[in-house]
Order: sequence, then structure tokens, then C-alpha cells
Amino acid sequence: MLGGFFKKFTEQADDFYHSHQIEEFFAWLHSSVPPKDQELVFLNLPLQEELLDSRTRQRGRRDSGSILAFVFCEPGQLDSSLKKLDRPQDKVQWYLVFYAAGIEIWENPSRHSKALPIRLGVGKEEKSKLLSFSRKCMEDFFKEPTIHILHNTNGEDLMEGDRVSVDVALWINGSLRGSIIVENQSLYEAIKRASLGALRDNRMKPVEEHELAQALIEITVFSNLRLPLRKADITDFNIDGRRGYYVANEGKRGWYLPAVFNCVKFKGMAHMRESLIREKAKISRDMMDKVQLYAFMVEGFIEGRGGRVLLLEGTVAFEEVAVEDSWSSFIEEAHVRGDLAAEWVMTMQDKDGFMPLYADPLCSSFGRIDWARLACTTHALSCYGQVTRSEPFQKGARNTLSYLSRHLLEVSTIAVNVRIPALVYLARAAMVLKEETVLSDIMTQIPLYWRSLNYQPILAANMATLFALQAIRSNGAFLAESIELAEQVFADFKIKYDAAQRIQLAEYPELAHALDLLHQITGKDVYAKKAQQVKEWLIEQQFENGAFPSYTNSWCAYTRGTGKIFEALTGIPASYEKAVKSSFYWLVRMQYGEHNMYFVPLAFRNRVDGGLRHDHANSEAWIDAAAHFLLGISRIISRKHDPEIHS
Repeated sequence: MLGGFFKKFTEQADDFYHSHQIEEFFAWLHSSVPPKDQELVFLNLPLQEELLDSRTRQRGRRDSGSILAFVFCEPGQLDSSLKKLDRPQDKVQWYLVFYAAGIEIWENPSRHSKALPIRLGVGKEEKSKLLSFSRKCMEDFFKEPTIHILHNTNGEDLMEGDRVSVDVALWINGSLRGSIIVENQSLYEAIKRASLGALRDNRMKPVEEHELAQALIEITVFSNLRLPLRKADITDFNIDGRRGYYVANEGKRGWYLPAVFNCVKFKGMAHMRESLIREKAKISRDMMDKVQLYAFMVEGFIEGRGGRVLLLEGTVAFEEVAVEDSWSSFIEEAHVRGDLAAEWVMTMQDKDGFMPLYADPLCSSFGRIDWARLACTTHALSCYGQVTRSEPFQKGARNTLSYLSRHLLEVSTIAVNVRIPALVYLARAAMVLKEETVLSDIMTQIPLYWRSLNYQPILAANMATLFALQAIRSNGAFLAESIELAEQVFADFKIKYDAAQRIQLAEYPELAHALDLLHQITGKDVYAKKAQQVKEWLIEQQFENGAFPSYTNSWCAYTRGTGKIFEALTGIPASYEKAVKSSFYWLVRMQYGEHNMYFVPLAFRNRVDGGLRHDHANSEAWIDAAAHFLLGISRIISRKHDPEIHS
């Protein structure tokens, strides 16, 4: 009993103080890269604020003139941490070398007098050289398969002093045909060994010489800083598919790199950990509770067509291009991307108007029906069709509206708590398409049931928006109901915000839209101020890459959530262009196209092309991710000062 108490106490202390991660960091620092004299580590965490000498771990002096080598802080708090020490520095001068729930570790590159270690990045030209070198190793293998394995790298290794671990993977026509990890070698030697191993990965069909022309080579370089994840990380459902994972026990080891998420689906972090321990590392079930899950940063890149080098953010390949600053160029790109998303939605549509929830490239299959998300997609397609004056998109929206009207209004046996949320979206589609009979039928149904539904922030905010739009159309009818719902959701948001609770971000963007509408209807500035508070809170959570986390203090992002926030921020007034552009370009990166379908079977590529990947660990393309993307783009293209561009 006493032992169990202390174990639980230790686990709770670790969750509070990140003690295990900090201990292992210092063990790594002293064994792998011995710290120099006069280096400091700043721990700036909620329950621990210490400036430590990196060698002794004794308290350091702020005025000592020592190099600040590492900073531990909460997510997004590097700048404020540096200011605490009166050391304001540009964030780009620092490298993020580890992150997990509630913590980031940043390294100062100026602590290295010579070449930077590989964990701080591989240069663009070096990436190209590494891919070319890997391909040459493979080509030479087929000329002299036995002899070549014994050859050295002939002086290619420009980073000989830095021992690294790498993986080389081969993708051919959507299939993974080899993936080999080589550990603790100089960079080019590791690439050579992994490249040759990938050709003859004994788990897969051997690669033949004639197949190399169709093959795409993927290289993943591991950071040597690997730290344990806390219980809070593992119990989280969301998987961060941008980093690597590692387990070891009694000589048995297992790795999962981002590429695995383009091959296998997991139900959550706990499932992935169990699979890594049991299936990959072959560790016995009775050791499950004793095995620690480690995470580490990776840098990946992959060949593109025409000799291009594509970067990898986890599983997602993209080309690094300069982003145009002009608004006209941005609108042009938004139009192109919107067309691709809308065309994909149309490919998901059956003749009768039905659409499945998602397309799954790993299984070459489709999801079930989801009435609310299907109605949301109909609304989005109708909006996009209107602002682009596209008859095919409007026709497609009418087709699905007819399908939904028949099942939700005419012959419905669907439960009220499923039917009403779908009708809220469908009413907005009917407004856009000027289907007044359908709208009238819906607006006789919703008032009968909306008060009896269980409270959900998203649903209540959506109803507040619908009632506000209906108030505009009908001289104030439903205005009181809209205000009641918007105030309810805002009060709920404030309680969670003030209590610093863990909040799912996607629950509140529609609230900002509803409040903006109420400001325009009533002229009361209080609604504009509340909408601004919600939007600015959302923007505070935005990652540097433009995505938004699924929850506060989470590192995981998904396209439906980021898409919904993007949609809300594109509303009127247009005051958040930087955040809008940043989120748009992240969503573009997640949109299936030439670059990031390398793992999709050839026969299924046209079924996901133009859709948006769910997240880095889930390759499914969901219709409502495209819907939010289209709604945001519709508002960008329109830029009208109407309460709702679709009315």
C-alpha cells in the first residue's frame, strides 16, 4: 500500500514539475554534449523558476555574463522567458529541440563555436546532396551489389564529427517498399547504409532496378535529444505525428517515425504506445507498465518530381516557396485552392446528393454518413458557388440540399439531437440558395426543439448565428433568441478562460461570428468587444506554422479545427489578415495534391486530390474540413459588408 502511494505521488509530482524530463535532459547534456564553462539553463515553468549552471546544476547568476544555452518554458513563452532575464533576443536565433504537453526546450546556437550539430537542422543544399547521394548508392548497388556494400563514402561525409541516426524510406506507387534505421554513424555513412538496407528490407518485397525511376526517397534525421513523455502526454487521445517515438527494455527496442502514420492508423496515444511496445519492440505484455515512451524531434525531406527537394512536416510533404504579401495575390491563391477543395467535394457526391464523411487513403474506403457535417458542407459549397458564380458548385449544393431535406424533413426518423444540428446548417444553405420553402419548413422545426437540446458550445453558437441571420431577414424575429444563446456561450467561454481550463478551440470560433452579427444588427459595441476578445484569444493560441492547437496547451492541430478558426477570422471586419494568411497557408500545406499523395495508392489518388488531410497522424480527408476552408475562402473573395455574404 505504501509503495503504491509513493509511486502515485511520484507520478503526480512528475506531471506537475516535469522532473523526469529535466533529469534526463541534464543526463543527456553531460553525456552527449558536455556543457562548456559559463553556460546557463533557465527553467521557466509554472512551478519552477531557476537559472542553473549547466555543469553543476547550482543556481547561476543573472549578471555573470555566461551564455544562456537552454531555456525551458511553457509553449509560446520563449520571448517572455528571455525578457525575465533581461536578454531580449530574436526568436529565430533559437532552435526548438524538444516539446511536449506544457513544455518547450530551446537551444541557443551561439553556444556552438564550430558547425552546428545536426539536431539544429540540415541546410537546404545539404538535403539535396543527401537525397542525390542516397539515390546514387542505390543505383550503384545494382551495378555491384556485393562489392558496393563494402565501399566507404569516399570522403563525402562533411559532418563526420557529428554521429547521427537516420532512416531512409522508399515509396513506390503509393506503397512503402523499404525503411531502414541506422544509428550512431557519421551522416553520409548512415545514409549509405540505410539506403542499401531499404532496397532489401526483409519485411517487404525487394526493390528491383527498374523500379528506382518511380521510387521516391524519404530521409529522416533524428535529434539525439530523446526525453520521456509524461502520463499526461500518453493519456491524451491526440497523436502528434510530426515527431519520433522510441521505447527500450532489456535489449529490445522499437521506433515509430512520422512515416508510420502514412501506413497505420492508431486510436490514440495509448494505442500507439502499446503497438510500439508489443508489435514493434516485441516487449512482453507484463512489462507494459514499466516501459517509458520517449519522444524526439525529427527533420524529414523527400524527393519531389523533377529533382525537387520537398520538406516534410511530419507526414506532410510541401515545397518551400516564398509567400506573396499582396492581398490580390493572396485572393488569387485562395481562389485556386478553393476550386480544388470544391471540386473534391463534388467527387464525394453520389447522384442523389449523398456524401460520406471522409475518404480514407490507407484503406481506399469511405466513411459513414454524418448529417450535421454533410449539411455544413452543403452550406459551404453553396457559399463558394455563389461568390465564384459557379453553376456546377451551386447545382451540387442544391442536389445535397434536396437529399437532406427529404431525409431530415419529409420522412425523418432521425433523432432530434441529430436532426436539429443538421437543420441549423441546412437553413443557412437554404438562405444562400434562396430555397424559401425549405427554409420556412426548417424554421418551423428548430424553434420547437432547440431549448430541449443538451448544451454544446458549437451548436448553441451556430443557432445564435442562424437566429441572427433570420432576424435580419424578418425584421427582428428570433433576435432575442440569438442574444440569449450568444450570451450563454460567451459566459461559458469566460468561465473556462478565467479558470484556465483546458479548452477545445473549435468550440468557440462561431461565437465570434454570432457576436459580430449581433453588433451589426443592434449597433451595440459590447458585442463587438466580446467578439474581439474571442478572436484575440484564438490568435494567442496560433502556432508559428499557422495552425491552431486542438486544445489549449496541446501541440496537436487538425484541419477541421484550424479551418473553423480560419473561417471565423475571415469575417467582418477584416482585422486579422496576418493570422488569416498564416492559417490559410497551413491548410494549403495539408491539402492533398501532387506533393503529398506519395503514400496513396495510384487508383485512389483522385478520391482525395483537393481534400484536406485530417492531421499529421490521420490521413483521412473529411468533408467538413473542406467546408470550413471553403467558407473562409468565400468570405475572403467576397469582402462585402453584408451581415452574411451568403444571404
